[in-house]
Amino acid sequence: MSYDLRDSASLEWLRDYVRGVIAGTEARDALKPLAVPWRAMDGRLKAARDERDEARFAHIGAIRRYAVLRVDFLAEVTTLSGTAYLAAGKDADAPPYSALFSTTKAADFDELGFNNLRDKSDDLFTKLDKINHPKLSDETATLRALYGPLVEAGEARKAARRALIPFESTRAALVIEVEELGDRTEAAILSQFPGKKELVRAVLAPAADTGRADKKENEAPKQGEQ
Repeated sequence: MSYDLRDSASLEWLRDYVRGVIAGTEARDALKPLAVPWRAMDGRLKAARDERDEARFAHIGAIRRYAVLRVDFLAEVTTLSGTAYLAAGKDADAPPYSALFSTTKAADFDELGFNNLRDKSDDLFTKLDKINHPKLSDETATLRALYGPLVEAGEARKAARRALIPFESTRAALVIEVEELGDRTEAAILSQFPGKKELVRAVLAPAADTGRADKKENEAPKQGEQ
């Protein structure tokens, strides 16, 4: 009657399941000792969830910081483009505008992902250094001041995303460990109460299946079905 939990079960679902098993084992005095490893598992799941959430919140924060700094940087690119256009006598084919924005317009920067935005920005700064136009010095200085924090934020966003990857392996491993703990608990219940499959079901079945004689024994319920 062992219960194979869904491979994709979340830490939240696992913890709900474990807390249910704890309640089930503690409902009968003879089974209370079996709750001990489940309480330990609950602590591990909580710690894994909390650690993952901290990393997830850091990722959310990194996304927002990059988004705000990107808005500021792109606004200054637009300002630079306008100043360069005026300095060119409103002629898009004349310098300094043509030297800076002939191939990539200011509006094009808004369509770029981080890596391409960084490459195009580096290219723009190279062009600015080359022409060294006096009417663009203020905009250039402002753009440079915004660029450093933008790049740092972009790299931090990538790092925060990478930091989430190990938590998926942790979650998958915990699914297996909970299943194995369930197998051991089932064996322990049946050793004390031979043939009492209904007791095993009452203690170990995922919530949607508890008490059902026609349950699917190899599948946990989908989230939202509990």
